[in-house]
Amino acid sequence: MPPMQRVAMIVLLLAGMAAFGADTEPCSLTSTVPDATITIAISDGRTSFREGEIIPLTLSFTSTAEKRYWAENRNYDRSGRLMTESYCIEPAALDPLTDYFHGGFIGGGLGNEQQLSEKPFTATSELNEWRQPVPGHYRLYVVSHRVWRPPDPGEPAAGRRAGHAPLQHNRFRCNQSRP
Repeated sequence: MPPMQRVAMIVLLLAGMAAFGADTEPCSLTSTVPDATITIAISDGRTSFREGEIIPLTLSFTSTAEKRYWAENRNYDRSGRLMTESYCIEPAALDPLTDYFHGGFIGGGLGNEQQLSEKPFTATSELNEWRQPVPGHYRLYVVSHRVWRPPDPGEPAAGRRAGHAPLQHNRFRCNQSRP
């Protein structure tokens, strides 16, 4: 292999390792922007559920900065699991679909982008698809990578995006009981 190709290959390998070696625990991320927020709520307002009962969630995204942030409004991925949010639960609860999705994901799917404003953009989800809480008392929060912003003038960017802005909602409590 010629020396220049070898150098290029090493640079690509190191860049890939840096990208994939970054913080692998999504629940440890915190919000990086003060003017965009996510709020998570249980859709029907309840805080107590029986084991196995569907726990419907509503995610609301807003921004006080006009025309600054955008959100991906996809609601599916070709792999069957949209990885834009991480559902974090304390104490920890198992992912009921770990074995099924362990081999990776395909990515992609139809969707669009929604400009954020003070009027909430909402998305829905079911906690049970991501976590399987056993009877007990839990604190739940979400970290979302659905929101991004265009680059500022002179700011480097990949394509037309400056990058995703991780958003984290404050924790709230819910209870799980036996049927």
